[in-house]
Amino acid sequence: MAGRPTFLVLGAQKAGTTWLAHMATQHPEIGAPGEKELHFFDKRDRYRLGFEWYEAQFPPRAPGIRAMGEFTPNYLWVDTTPEERRESGHNEDIPRLVGTAYPDLRLIVSLRDPVTRAISAYYHLLAAGYLPGRPGILEAATHRGILSMGQYARHLQAWFEHIPRERFLILVYEEDIVAAHAPATLQKVFRHIGVRDDFRPAGTDKRHNARRSNLEIRYGLANHPARHLIRRFVPDAIKNHRRLAVPVSQSEKDELARLYRPYNEELAALLGRRLPW
Repeated sequence: MAGRPTFLVLGAQKAGTTWLAHMATQHPEIGAPGEKELHFFDKRDRYRLGFEWYEAQFPPRAPGIRAMGEFTPNYLWVDTTPEERRESGHNEDIPRLVGTAYPDLRLIVSLRDPVTRAISAYYHLLAAGYLPGRPGILEAATHRGILSMGQYARHLQAWFEHIPRERFLILVYEEDIVAAHAPATLQKVFRHIGVRDDFRPAGTDKRHNARRSNLEIRYGLANHPARHLIRRFVPDAIKNHRRLAVPVSQSEKDELARLYRPYNEELAALLGRRLPW
């Protein structure tokens, strides 16, 4: 019998979801698909495959497994423009689709300084060939969520309209997913999804290369027989692409910070938490 998810890690993109996946999938009571990011709810072509396909991606519910989930950062990105949906094949109304299909899900969100996240996404999109012509970050900002993905309050409000706030565990990358606080954060994560919270995964002090993992997923290389070679050379290719990028200047960073300021203030009020950005 195929599995059914009991939790989702929604994102944000570039905010530690690869690390969370690596930690959680070591837990003996957690099951997960072989592919980290299923992109079922956010990609129209995947969603058309149907729920039978989706649930078949999860392992059967073996004895001892108490939680089953997947880790797709783009699920958080829900308030998109028609142009962004056309570029990326992004689904509309993801929170409603998720809440209707699995009303008892637990959800985890990790948020990161939106300026840092935008710059990281910009370099990733350049490396993946999505931004031809080497545009600067402000010129490219309206493409594929470089700017809009970091407007976290908009996206969370849309999720809260369909799924109760108490089902969410919201983490802040700079404060919760740093080596000093990682063990306590994992306890919270495990408690939130209903598994033993005294399990200690290996490698809590290591960070995993989300950019490399996403490229492996995009090209279907995550389970390739030569993946050890791919993992050796893909980072070098990424570095080479990054060298070709237009450097992000301090004035551009300042402009991004200005654009994000009202959203950060709204987010702090929404979460009742001071933010380190």
